[in-house]
Amino acid sequence: MASKLNPRQMKFVEGIDGGKSLVDAYIAAGYKNSKTSYVSASQLLRNPKVIAELDDRLFTRKRTASQRFGGMIDGSTNIYIKILKMDANENPQLLSLQQKVASDVFDRSGMKPKQEVELSGEVSISLIDVLRAGREMKEGA
Repeated sequence: MASKLNPRQMKFVEGIDGGKSLVDAYIAAGYKNSKTSYVSASQLLRNPKVIAELDDRLFTRKRTASQRFGGMIDGSTNIYIKILKMDANENPQLLSLQQKVASDVFDRSGMKPKQEVELSGEVSISLIDVLRAGREMKEGA
């Protein structure tokens, strides 16, 4: 698809792909800077060839990221499984360290395992409730 774009369109796509604003990418591509640069850049962005090139680049990025993080997730899963299979009596300090490392790997890959959450808060008990509970315990006994 890249061969169908002219050089300025390709520079515009590269600018957008590199994180530049529409107008900055438009001007960097060699187009004229004017009051209508934003409108012209918007029109260029809607060009089917430009859209196709940006879609191709996005698809390539997603595929690359998926491959990279997929391998990371598989690796962290294997580490985690090994940790779960280890005998804690063998070397508890090593096991603790490996659990922390595996947890960190999962966290970085977006799959941190669930952790226990300690809940805290205020609890209020009225004297009447305590007396009723005591009375009910006496009557039940």
